[in-house]
Amino acid sequence: MRIKIFTSIIIVIMAILSAACKKNELWKGQIKTEDGITVVENPKEPMYEQPILTLSEDLRIGEQENRPEYLFYKINSIAVDQQGNIYVTDEGEKHIKVFNREGDYLRTIGRPGQGPGEFGRPTEIFITMDNELRITDPSRRQVHSYSIDGCYLESKKFETVYPMKLARDSKGDYYVLTYWREPGSRAGGFDLLKLNSDLEIVSTLVKVAISNEAKSEEFEPIPEFAIGHDDCLVLGYTYNYTFKILSPEGEIMRIIEKEYDLVPIPDEVKKKAAERNPELTREWPKHYRPFFNFFCDDRGRLFVITLMISGG
Repeated sequence: MRIKIFTSIIIVIMAILSAACKKNELWKGQIKTEDGITVVENPKEPMYEQPILTLSEDLRIGEQENRPEYLFYKINSIAVDQQGNIYVTDEGEKHIKVFNREGDYLRTIGRPGQGPGEFGRPTEIFITMDNELRITDPSRRQVHSYSIDGCYLESKKFETVYPMKLARDSKGDYYVLTYWREPGSRAGGFDLLKLNSDLEIVSTLVKVAISNEAKSEEFEPIPEFAIGHDDCLVLGYTYNYTFKILSPEGEIMRIIEKEYDLVPIPDEVKKKAAERNPELTREWPKHYRPFFNFFCDDRGRLFVITLMISGG
């Protein structure tokens, strides 16, 4: 018998409360120029004494337990089209579910399998300027294309790249984070690649090397990236609280830094993580990463996740 863990989608509205928040008199950071690059140094203390964003629930999907079309196994990503329809990538069920803006189920796109348009492990979903769906499938090293109403169009394959994380800009180019390891060694690294719409490599934008001492465990620092405002890239490496703003060609345009306090990893968190994967031997770090992930909105703001709520 297969046991499923079902989750819900909660659509929320972010409200900016700048009028209700008391702002510190002066921002205590500084801006300087190093080698022709603007560096923004942020202090530990925020500009505002209270949170400037609040979340309020607008729509909930996934509580109809007797309706399988409203249940989810493992949600990976969500996209919304111009009509407000909601597309949900279910990595566990290996398909896409579509709901209208009121949360009513419309249809399911795709299914598990090895055939044309069938999914091995669907992850990110994008809606193109031509109103088509692009679904990434790392396990099959493919990107699948569907019409907005769910008709399969084509699949393209990454010939030499295994995509760990993938994003797509407004021009249709792809940015892929890949991992590599030297044969017979623990040394390796991460590459951030730019590919065209046919998944052909255009350039290597960033290379991040990992030494022989790097440990393969879930708290190890790794690079993260996101597509920011005007198709610029935001790159962060989680060993410190620093972000690099890159042009689409990989040129460093700005660096953002922030002071932070190290947060110890509790012994109970390490124990739970070890119980999930007892076959792995870990050498645990003493502290959490300064941040775990981040994303950008369409207004150029950067949102950073600084602590894992689940504890690992």
